[in-house]
Amino acid sequence: MLKGSCFYVVCCVVSSVNASGPRALEGFAGQEARGAKLLDFHHGDQQEEQVVGGGMTSKYRALPGYFSGFVSASEPGRNGLDGSNNEHLQFLHAQSWNELYGSIPDDAKLVILGRHGQGYHNAAEQSYGTPAWDSYWSHLDGDGNITWLDARLTPQGVEEQIDAARTWLVPMVNEIGVPQRFYTSPMRRCLETYIKSWGQVYDHLPVVGSPNVPVHVCENLRETLGVHTCDRRLNHSEVLCAYQHQALGHAAVVDLQYEVCYPEEDALWSPAHRETRAEIDHRLASALDAIFERPERYVSITSHSGAIAAALRAMGHPPVLHLPTSGFVFAVVGPVAPAAADAPDA
Repeated sequence: MLKGSCFYVVCCVVSSVNASGPRALEGFAGQEARGAKLLDFHHGDQQEEQVVGGGMTSKYRALPGYFSGFVSASEPGRNGLDGSNNEHLQFLHAQSWNELYGSIPDDAKLVILGRHGQGYHNAAEQSYGTPAWDSYWSHLDGDGNITWLDARLTPQGVEEQIDAARTWLVPMVNEIGVPQRFYTSPMRRCLETYIKSWGQVYDHLPVVGSPNVPVHVCENLRETLGVHTCDRRLNHSEVLCAYQHQALGHAAVVDLQYEVCYPEEDALWSPAHRETRAEIDHRLASALDAIFERPERYVSITSHSGAIAAALRAMGHPPVLHLPTSGFVFAVVGPVAPAAADAPDA
């Protein structure tokens, strides 16, 4: 029985996963060979304006003064920082990860927010254009050549993750070790992102003790819910068969741990209602509170552009605009004083 689950899942070969994945890859590869420009897309899953404030806020707040993405509480950058060039990830004062981690308060946490690599839905939106995507294509499971229901990573998305891990994660882990707890959205593109990126890290690490790496799958870390089929979750048993115990590097394996009574079918997605910003803000604030209430001081969260934008709003962090696929936001997060946490939202 899967840890954290209240039902048994029989792992078997599931034709809808095993068949659709390779076909999608072959169809996409064929389009790429014909000169299609699908693989150049680096925009967000949603194009909403990102502003500070609004919906429900977390009981925890991002702390300024550690990374260029959040210099001070009164900085002009609170109106939006350009995340496309990674300047928001630079240290403000520390000279190393060891120095930065050693400088954060005892009750604060170092948080890695990672966006998934390029998915087939990202590529399709660029190919068809955002107006056509929003009004028509996003409502379908695919276009006959590629499939974007619970979208997987494109070949470019895989390469992005390998490069991002080598550039950002490996140097971090070489100094301060791996995060004490991993979280991910249940969507396939996020599971594949975790496996590809952290697999690069674990490939450089000796295995001590059990080779199983617990990864906590959190339903509330999903992208904006509803209407777009790329954000509709595949059945739990199919995903579990495809990704549970996949290799992480040369000796570790993924141990996906789901929430109690995790539903087989997607109970959150609706074909008729697209989640509002207030709704996703409330959902992400709840997810963050559950994550940050735990004792771990160094955590990794693999999610989506819209979910990360909502998380930043919930934490009072300046928006990071144009965060590319496979992009990161690093943040130091601490608890809000009780009086502030209990105050009603504006």
